[in-house]
Amino acid sequence: MKKRLFALLVIITTVELHAQFFKPTAIDAKIGYASTIPYDDIDISTKGFYAQGEYVLEASKWFDVRPYAGLFITGNKATDLDGNRSIYTSSTKALLLGGKARLTIPIPYFAPFI
Repeated sequence: MKKRLFALLVIITTVELHAQFFKPTAIDAKIGYASTIPYDDIDISTKGFYAQGEYVLEASKWFDVRPYAGLFITGNKATDLDGNRSIYTSSTKALLLGGKARLTIPIPYFAPFI
């Protein structure tokens, strides 16, 4: 009985186990400028802030998955194209959630996201 337990312990400690299919390789973060312009005939715009983060999960060197979350915020102090204050307002507060997948077979230099 002790020999079997010892053998099992040796096998468990020497065998490398992978519990996850994906190997995390990086976190990709983006921060930038945001603007809001309405589709109507009113020529106004507002300024704001944009941030996005992606968690790169690599299944193999040909396939990776990227879940992401983003934040898009602009104020409500609208100006027209001449820089004057407008009576109209345009603002945005949005949370972006999603995921992307990339397949790089057979051409490594052309790998669009799906």
